[in-house]
Amino acid sequence: MDTVFLGLHSANLGTKTREVTNPFTGEKTIAHIGDIATEADVQGGIDVLRKSNASEPDPDGYQIVELSAGRYLSIAFGPTGGCVNIEGGLESDAIQFVFRLALASNMLVTSTIDPAVVAVLPGQ
Repeated sequence: MDTVFLGLHSANLGTKTREVTNPFTGEKTIAHIGDIATEADVQGGIDVLRKSNASEPDPDGYQIVELSAGRYLSIAFGPTGGCVNIEGGLESDAIQFVFRLALASNMLVTSTIDPAVVAVLPGQ
């Protein structure tokens, strides 16, 4: 079963920056130091998780959302962002859920492999 790893990051990017090194290429780049999500943004994400019958957080903060055909997502979500692990590959139900969560919480969807890849959603 394939697993897809995605990041979530608050779209409140702020104006402060710092120099960072890409751990895969060694290339240095400038990254924004993001501000945390607003209370309304966090509540929007919590509402999506609740409506999706997400499990209670485990000791590491991950919640499980069941998808079709025995597939599922594990999600760690909070004011600075989080991560989404999609078990069973990137099918339309998983994509729809991730985008619904990102839109409701004003989060950018990021690649955990290539930091230059970011999905900016409508209104962000």
